[in-house]
Amino acid sequence: MLSYRTLFSINPGSDADVLQGVLEKTFDWFREKGLDSDSVAANQEVEVANHAKVKWIAPDSADFADTHRLILTEQSPMGEWVSTITVRQPIEGRPWFWMDVEGQEWAGAPRLVRSLIEDYACSDRGVKLTNRPVVVRAQQVDQLIQLLGRNGRRTLSFIAGSSADLPMKQWTEFVGNILKQTTGQASAYVLDPVATTMFNQRVGMEFGVRPGMLRTYLPDLDINDPQDSARHRFLTSESIASQNVGRLRKTMSYKAREVAQTALLDDSVRQLDRRFDELELRMVPTTHNSASEGIAAKPSEEVEGTALLLEGEPGVPNSRANTPMIDFPAPSPSEKFAGTKASGDAVGEQAETYLALRGLVEEYGGGESSLAGVETIRGLLEAGLSAEALSTRLLAKIDQKSAALDAAAVEQARLRHLIDDLELDAWDTWEQLEAQSARTRSAQDAELKLRGMLAKAGGDVDWAELDDLTQAELSVPENFNSLVESFAELPYVIYTGDKDITAGLDDHDAVGRWCGMTWSILVALNDYARFKAEGAEIPGVQAYLESPPPGGHTYLPARHARDESESVKNNPSFAAPRTLVVPTKIDPTGTAFMGAHFRIAKHGLVSPRLHYLDATAVAGKIIVGYIGPHLPNTQTN
Repeated sequence: MLSYRTLFSINPGSDADVLQGVLEKTFDWFREKGLDSDSVAANQEVEVANHAKVKWIAPDSADFADTHRLILTEQSPMGEWVSTITVRQPIEGRPWFWMDVEGQEWAGAPRLVRSLIEDYACSDRGVKLTNRPVVVRAQQVDQLIQLLGRNGRRTLSFIAGSSADLPMKQWTEFVGNILKQTTGQASAYVLDPVATTMFNQRVGMEFGVRPGMLRTYLPDLDINDPQDSARHRFLTSESIASQNVGRLRKTMSYKAREVAQTALLDDSVRQLDRRFDELELRMVPTTHNSASEGIAAKPSEEVEGTALLLEGEPGVPNSRANTPMIDFPAPSPSEKFAGTKASGDAVGEQAETYLALRGLVEEYGGGESSLAGVETIRGLLEAGLSAEALSTRLLAKIDQKSAALDAAAVEQARLRHLIDDLELDAWDTWEQLEAQSARTRSAQDAELKLRGMLAKAGGDVDWAELDDLTQAELSVPENFNSLVESFAELPYVIYTGDKDITAGLDDHDAVGRWCGMTWSILVALNDYARFKAEGAEIPGVQAYLESPPPGGHTYLPARHARDESESVKNNPSFAAPRTLVVPTKIDPTGTAFMGAHFRIAKHGLVSPRLHYLDATAVAGKIIVGYIGPHLPNTQTN
């Protein structure tokens, strides 16, 4: 899968040779990873360690002038990692850099990208990329607003607000810490106190950012459309302070990567990419015995975590051509000796080949062979062997592309089914919530009428009690990372699950839909336990969901399961994952089987679930022992 992508233009700021500089930094990056970068050669694939190879494609045609691609393939216990680096320094316009990292899981932002952004002015469609947050003063607010609304912006912009009560240095460093893995895919800004007030006045509170808040501004921002504000999510100071910094950092990186990887590449970039694929196919594979064998792979990296904001548009003339290649050290005497020995062996092989070919010409030609005849046969033989090798590589590439197309077709079918499921779920949810709202409204209207009748009859009616029927709405967490820190708002629910597993659902729930559904379930369970603690006679959770008391939150009864099937309960492989942590006052062993659960969503093998134990009869609480991907059962195993 595509684990990381960045594409940006580079403003050299001088007559510096950007192509040469980027290549040098790339080879430095190889060295930092423990690879034998000195062995890398243009238009060859070489082994740079026992676990890694580098393929350098450097075409010499006019339309490819000053355009290079390096492909690093690494093997690790986590699987194969492929880093593809493309750099182009056109005659007209600015140089640009593109890097994709493909692997089996999330990968840290490469140090190479950090180094380039540190040394060059790098920008996305004129929006300057940052390694650390830029502090914005009052006189720069209008420029920042211009940046946010810039046409064609492809990356995410993070903006944090501040006040006189916040120490700017520490607040800026903290923001930089939680955004450290968005390098190359976002820009970050911290408004000083005056700039915070001015920014909010300019954009309005719908698009504003309060002190201590961090907001994400997506591309295509329209501050003239109040409804557009819902797309641009934010973290409040309370939410930030209560969350695990590591999980928060990863959540921010996923947000930035989602935006960067869904942005369409320009047509010219895609065409260039296809031509590089063709050149890679025709490249003759070679090997090199690296001097750096045995060095451990380091495919997944972590980075550490100003003319201010805008860079000029790409298109500035840049008349550099024929960039010189990197000079590599001359071969050592031992290498020269090895080359001489190989050359001698090759001469012997050529002599044998010549004699064999001459024998064939004489046998089938009926006379003595000529040198020209032998050379003709040799040329045909070499052409045939070259064609066979090219055909083999072509077939391998076709197989690779076919496998990719098959995987894409499977993914497309999965997404189509998912969309169908979501549409059905949305319709079902809407119908049932509408019905539940109607029942609640009817119950409240009936109670109002009854109290009105009692009041007319001279009865003593406590209207304040009726006002309390509508409970204050709890704020919905933005993501699962926030949700696991929000159980304090639910006094009748105890969470004993693994926070990391729950927060991991954010990897599959970029828009927070599952999180909102999970929060609705938890609020309903909290109300159920609250009503029981207040003396309400409710047989169980299912009965409560089907007919909650007035003012009680509910959830779709069809999404609730009272227990697991007998086949799951009687199979130790399935029962063990559902035996979850509980307080010892509920069970002295500290664990209990939690068969009751909610189906949060349908999403392949992930299909998140919430497992709980109704302990209201013992402790007046609901124990939630698990929120995460579907646990194993007879269908998943």
